[in-house]
Amino acid sequence: MTCKNPECNKDMIYKKSAKRRYCNDSCKNRVNYLRRQKTYGHIFEWDKLMRHNYHILLKLKQKDLGPISCQTRESHGVEFGHLHKDEAIIDDNGVKMMVSRIYDIQFIINNKQELIFI
Repeated sequence: MTCKNPECNKDMIYKKSAKRRYCNDSCKNRVNYLRRQKTYGHIFEWDKLMRHNYHILLKLKQKDLGPISCQTRESHGVEFGHLHKDEAIIDDNGVKMMVSRIYDIQFIINNKQELIFI
């Protein structure tokens, strides 16, 4: 009988039970990891890029720089293809405006392509 991990394929000489499919726990975990990557890999990649953008924008927001130019965003590596869906909010004056967000950071991009935190 051989290990069912396609990366291993060792012969299992000593079997603890007849139902045993993998030579050790590492092989079993690796097979399950590969299966999850195949099924949900695009979601994991999306979330990784979202967290990357979030940490960059959080640092820029904490510096309180005011409007952030397109060049600054690009030099820091922010990718605007990975955002949450835009949402409409009503500001203090009762004006409805479209706001982009990443997790809890809300911002708008004005006509000069500058990012302004809300």
